[in-house]
Amino acid sequence: MDLLWIYTLPDAWFCTVVVLATVIVGVAGLFLTRGFVRRHLAPEGEKNELVSYFLAAIGVFYGITLGLIAVGTWQGFADVQKGVSDEAAKAASLYRDLSQFPEPERTDLRDDLRDYTKAVIQKTWPALQRGETPKETTEVLVRFIDHLGAFEPKNAREQVLFAEVQRELNEMNELRRKRIEAANSSLPGAVWAMVYAGAILNIAVCWLFVSKSIRLHATLVGLMSALIGFLLFVTLELDRPFRGDLSIPPDAFQLVLDDVMTTDREPRNPPTAHRTSKPVTAPVP
Repeated sequence: MDLLWIYTLPDAWFCTVVVLATVIVGVAGLFLTRGFVRRHLAPEGEKNELVSYFLAAIGVFYGITLGLIAVGTWQGFADVQKGVSDEAAKAASLYRDLSQFPEPERTDLRDDLRDYTKAVIQKTWPALQRGETPKETTEVLVRFIDHLGAFEPKNAREQVLFAEVQRELNEMNELRRKRIEAANSSLPGAVWAMVYAGAILNIAVCWLFVSKSIRLHATLVGLMSALIGFLLFVTLELDRPFRGDLSIPPDAFQLVLDDVMTTDREPRNPPTAHRTSKPVTAPVP
């Protein structure tokens, strides 16, 4: 069953839905099993001590497992966030290096890279938040690569600069592919099955207690279920780094666009400018 629609909810509603669902399962299960437990499994509640022992054991194992999974998802979230920052930094370095290219290639390539950065912010990120892979940014990047491939270095300095720009482009493109892969990555289905099954087992053990006060029993089961629900919410939220309110924003790219790529456009030199012995350079922004 596809549950990705839940990521379209605000975080407050997202958390409420997950926690409320676990509480409903816990309290409803208590009322459905209470009569059977009292009549057949633990009459007069003489097995409460045994149930407490098993609840503690199961809770410890499940708590450790879920904690490790939560730490793993957080680490994955942080790695993706770092990758986005590194990708934006590579775009900034690439833009600065292009300032050393002769005209008209310099302006063409910088315009392409600026258009790519804008497309990442305006088109890629909304698509990633919807779980889609946009093609617009790929087209802009291909245009940039085509323009770069058409450039022919005229001297040793331009050859070194061209090789450096190619290296940075390859690194930026590698980070871009990792970002796209991370957009649709998630914990394996078997892991999620274990998480949900463990939650049900922990709640089910609470149903085996026998208490004279149904209100107290229901309250305790509800609190236990709510705690598990909060842990599930955190794990679900971090599992999709580009979905939900807690998703990674395009702030790194916006910062590069505002601070590095928003520069005065240099006037284009005549087409013969790139044939001079000394390339025309622009100040590094």
